Amino acid sequence: MSPRPERSARTGRSRSGPRRPPARPQATARNAELLAKFETLTPNIEPRRFTDLITVPELLMGVDDRRFEQTTPVQSAVFDTVAAGHDLVACAETGTGKTAAFLLPLMQRLLRANAEREGSARILVLAPTRELAVQIEDDVQGFGYHTSMRCAAVFGGVGMDGQEQALKAGVDVVVATPGRLMDHLRAGIAAFTGLDVLVLDEADRMLDMGFWPDVKFIVSQLPPGRPRQTLLFSATMPEEVMGFALEIMQSPRLVQLGIRNAPATTITHKAELLGRHEKTAWLSRFLRRAPGPTLVFSSTKRGADRLARDLQSQGIRAAALHADRTQADRLRAVEGFKSGTHRVLVATDIAARGLDIDAIETVVNFEVPFNREGYVHRVGRAGRAGSTGTAITLVSPDERHDMEEIADAFGLVLFEDAHAELVEAGEAIDGALPPVETASVAAERPRRPRTRRPRASEPAATPAVADVASEATSSPQESETTDTAADTPAEDGTGDAARKRRRRRRRRSGPKSDETVEGDGSPPEATGNGSDESGEP
Repeated sequence: MSPRPERSARTGRSRSGPRRPPARPQATARNAELLAKFETLTPNIEPRRFTDLITVPELLMGVDDRRFEQTTPVQSAVFDTVAAGHDLVACAETGTGKTAAFLLPLMQRLLRANAEREGSARILVLAPTRELAVQIEDDVQGFGYHTSMRCAAVFGGVGMDGQEQALKAGVDVVVATPGRLMDHLRAGIAAFTGLDVLVLDEADRMLDMGFWPDVKFIVSQLPPGRPRQTLLFSATMPEEVMGFALEIMQSPRLVQLGIRNAPATTITHKAELLGRHEKTAWLSRFLRRAPGPTLVFSSTKRGADRLARDLQSQGIRAAALHADRTQADRLRAVEGFKSGTHRVLVATDIAARGLDIDAIETVVNFEVPFNREGYVHRVGRAGRAGSTGTAITLVSPDERHDMEEIADAFGLVLFEDAHAELVEAGEAIDGALPPVETASVAAERPRRPRTRRPRASEPAATPAVADVASEATSSPQESETTDTAADTPAEDGTGDAARKRRRRRRRRSGPKSDETVEGDGSPPEATGNGSDESGEP
């Protein structure tokens, strides 16, 4: 069976680029009605020592290996509820340690039971992306290093044979993306007759990515008569997620930590007003001064590749991460970023989901996110587990309204010091920024001059013409940092005025040979804007 491609979020077109899906309301009457059906717990978020919570020596050794000493708020809040076997919905900010919050109590319960494998996994974890699935598998293997527990990750982009062998051999924990697990279920490879626990991790993201029908199908294939604990973890709580949780859970508890659907309070938010073609130059200069690892978000896969190449050409160690890259390339990019081989990781929203790297200090949005929830998920890659971080959004004139809506929703004050850092450092991008209200979107693409090799019959170039040729072959980087080169009248030898001057010089000098071209005595001219007729560089 051929690998099934992972599906991505649906996008559209609008007047100025990708359509931005409308953000879900923060609270509605339907939300309140659904929330009332949960048993809402008052969370105890006081730090607790893992030596007081973990009683299985082998599991505690794995926790010590990972230098876990005290619980985070979400771990303190849900540990006892998960360990007791209750169904639970936990809503918390990203980067707060949700994975360990459900893995450690579940693994301890299985180890205490000391049950033999029944040829079926005991715990099934569904995750929206390959990266998150690999991260959870790594956590299971790390915590359970000194135990006999085994785990298998099942995701698309790679062959099914190795996954099939692992599933048939028997494992305790299966971590899977919905699409690939459906392939195994339909092929009769995966069976969960002995399943004790179902975990839906980052459920809101699975909904956004279009995996919700797959999730419902997978749940429908689980044994109906066997008691099962169901856990759902999410950064936000859309109505669809809450409604489904009520359908599949028994007397579910609800734990909410912090403000729902809001960035972590430890993150500093900034915005830079830039023309679209200024963003790469600004980012390059910023990265040369930024000391730590930086995660850059691009809204498109092609944009991520292009930006990574541009940064590499300027000596910045960068790698791209998106769904079209092979699984091996994606793993190399993530591992290189973790190890420091790459200082910059340029990623799309879907691919970066599940990145759990504590060292990320700065997140840069190369384009404004599609909606408020997208902004929360992006900036949540920084400031994880209570550490501080910085989120910078590069805003072009046509994106300003969208960014202001996001800022207003979270009470952020932006745009006051736009462009200030580079100006203070004496590194302002050449050319003054046009006013936001009157900036021309059509003028934002830099144009590349086109040069022509002189014919043998042409007269020797005068100093003025030589200067023209020199300017026409200037470096692309210099042309990219000029704000209005494509709009201003050409005074450097590439416009109508320059062509007239060249014709007058040739007429005054007269014919040089019998090979003069018929007509006005001048050779064919290049187009005045220095580009192809299509206007593409």
